[in-house]
Amino acid sequence: MKSLRMIKKSIAALVMCMCFSVPNLTADIAFSENDFKDGSFIVSPTITSFPKEPDSSFSVTSSRFTSQNQGNFIIQQFQLNYAPNDFNAVMQPLFLTDFFYDPQTHDPIQSLAAKIHVFPVVNNPPSVTVAFARLFIHQNNKIFRAVIDSFTTDDLAQNLSRSGMTAENFTEISNGSILLDSHPDFNNGQMQFGFGIAVTNTTLDSGINHLIFTAIDDFTVRIKSAPIPEPASASLLVLATLTLLCRPRTLA
Repeated sequence: MKSLRMIKKSIAALVMCMCFSVPNLTADIAFSENDFKDGSFIVSPTITSFPKEPDSSFSVTSSRFTSQNQGNFIIQQFQLNYAPNDFNAVMQPLFLTDFFYDPQTHDPIQSLAAKIHVFPVVNNPPSVTVAFARLFIHQNNKIFRAVIDSFTTDDLAQNLSRSGMTAENFTEISNGSILLDSHPDFNNGQMQFGFGIAVTNTTLDSGINHLIFTAIDDFTVRIKSAPIPEPASASLLVLATLTLLCRPRTLA
């Protein structure tokens, strides 16, 4: 009798240990691009944060270049002429053709992290201004953007990064408007990730044609998924086992 009770207690303790010592599972997924082969990215139309003044003119060209030291990289060339009183950010998102994630078929997203390498293209550029490296999400025919970090377009080469980005850090942007209450859905709906530089006219004179170059390389997005809940079947198994162990014995 004593040995039987000891066996029951040991089994119960083992089952409870299995139930409560197994942590919630998470899985990080990383997308990385540093080669930019043909067909590996899609160039989106140029967009602005606010309505463009009639006398302003903006255009952005994104192209792949190759150098012996850097390998393949992206250059975004901005041709900007701001009208007076037009304070605006100009950008052209680039979406990677294999940077897709669906929270419904994988796991809900807890947060995102991104890293990007930026460097100057020309020495002593004629125009210098403040720019922002951005992470873009395309979901349900909408584009959302978040800031990775800021820099000036004549800075030395540097890695820019940001982690812990939630859905609330992203806001929808269409051509000429920002929808502050519109965010991506980190629980449902396939999303595609992209990157790009947003150039502002913080230090640019109006009424003058400005030519600005930014170079981009080594873009990475890391997905931290939400914890996976413990399956209900495991709890039921534990309950059934404990019930069986605790059932009173009937003496014949």
